[in-house]
Amino acid sequence: MTSVNCDVVVVGAGLSGLTAANALLEKDSTLNVIVLEAKGRIGGRTLTKQLQGSDGNFDFWDVGGEWVGRPYPHLQYLLQKFDINTFSLRQQDVKPVPLRLLPSWDIYFLSLRLRRRKHFFDRFGVNQMKSSVKALECDGIMFEDYCKARLWTEDARHTVEAACKSMFGLKPTEMTLLYFLMNVSSAGGFDTFLHPELCSGQERRIKGGSQQLCHRLAQVMGKNGIVKNQPVTHITQTDDRVSVLTTDKTEYQCRRIIMAVPPHLLANIHFTPDLPSNKVDILRNIPLAHIVKFVYSYEERFWSNEGSEGHGLQVVLEDHADGPVGIAYDGTSSRNNPAIVGFVSSTKGPFHVQDFQLPHQSTPEQESRRQNEAILSVLEDAIGPEVHDYIDYAFVDWSTEKYNGGCFLKSIVPGTTRHLCQTLREPFENVHFAGTETGTVWCGLMNGAVQSGLRAGAEVLFHLRPELVESELPDNVDLSTNRITSCSSGSGFWMCWGFGVLGLTIGVMGMSFARKSIYLPFDTLERIFDVFQKLYY
Repeated sequence: MTSVNCDVVVVGAGLSGLTAANALLEKDSTLNVIVLEAKGRIGGRTLTKQLQGSDGNFDFWDVGGEWVGRPYPHLQYLLQKFDINTFSLRQQDVKPVPLRLLPSWDIYFLSLRLRRRKHFFDRFGVNQMKSSVKALECDGIMFEDYCKARLWTEDARHTVEAACKSMFGLKPTEMTLLYFLMNVSSAGGFDTFLHPELCSGQERRIKGGSQQLCHRLAQVMGKNGIVKNQPVTHITQTDDRVSVLTTDKTEYQCRRIIMAVPPHLLANIHFTPDLPSNKVDILRNIPLAHIVKFVYSYEERFWSNEGSEGHGLQVVLEDHADGPVGIAYDGTSSRNNPAIVGFVSSTKGPFHVQDFQLPHQSTPEQESRRQNEAILSVLEDAIGPEVHDYIDYAFVDWSTEKYNGGCFLKSIVPGTTRHLCQTLREPFENVHFAGTETGTVWCGLMNGAVQSGLRAGAEVLFHLRPELVESELPDNVDLSTNRITSCSSGSGFWMCWGFGVLGLTIGVMGMSFARKSIYLPFDTLERIFDVFQKLYY
């Protein structure tokens, strides 16, 4: 058995693990930090492929994490640090889609109620949510149910659902009220949510692909700082030392260890002593999305409509038997090579992995060919037969990707959101936990990975180099980012609010007096008065 001694072991060479290692070495370059990666590549859930483009050369497309936008402060910090350029297909600022008067007021009153709840949690901070009765209440309410009980118009409900899909990649049925409040707060507030067409986070991409973030972080580690093909099997803690054993029987002795792997993979590692039962329960309740991400490059953007704004293509993909199964959008590269990029669920219809398992007949090549045909079939239904005239293509089924088992965070099981803020990321003696699922700022996305890596690195430094940090749980570093112009600030907002309330009050009073001669359903009148009675509940 080979034995290696170091100060810190980081398990996982994805965005989170490499950010943590980089943060440690930036503070103290004398620390001996080793990153262990189970796969033969670095990058985790970021993966950039080179495909043939319309210009005759190879170009870069992401089949993993892709979007970088203004609401992602920690990701923006990393981009600025390494001077990495981004780009957008948008040729002009996208204007907000106007709503009629009643839906506008409907959403506005909903936002006031949500602001009231958010302010309550802001006072206590995420570390106190486990013991908060209000947090427990909000964690047991699905966001869809909360909105249905408070929104009157169908247009308002559709607008809220579209904003949720744009910002979180989730429907209101897939998140709790607490999850919504936490992430809206981390994204910069309700202005971001109410204007998803301006600042959804899905507005820019990285020139050359997002995986280069990990490669730039890896350069700091040097050639010997990252060891690939090293799946960890056992972690044993004794006093102030940690022993890490890998599949090739190499033992790494260190003082602290950072686990930056998907939560469900922690169950495959044997811990001595065992992980706390409450942490294990949380790990079992964090499902990942089982998706296939695809890219098809083309000679021209045949899907682009003349005079269209924003991205030239954004469509829902539907299967005849299973209904909506994914989305597709314009993935034209920074060098203007046309492409269609999208996702389909690997748990539905013809994309289901089990549907390709034909005993005694199927080979990996045949399965790949059939999956490609299934993707092109739904693309043809949504876009047209031209989708078959592609130059090059690539797709990755993240549910079958070894040492991943899924991609971004799919949804939160009711009752577990409040624990994500503390239980999942709580250190276990000398073991610290990173990874996007442990993040408190855009949990489940690339920004959550970077934020959690910075936090885990600061935790380790507190124990190894306490003079370099101020506290064990430091506040987020000051990461300035561009914000959209708020429509709810300044004197204009208060004038609109004042006149609006005055006008609505007069209207309600007028309807009350007129009710003797004009028929008005009683439940409608009650709901109007309920706005004033429960506005700040």
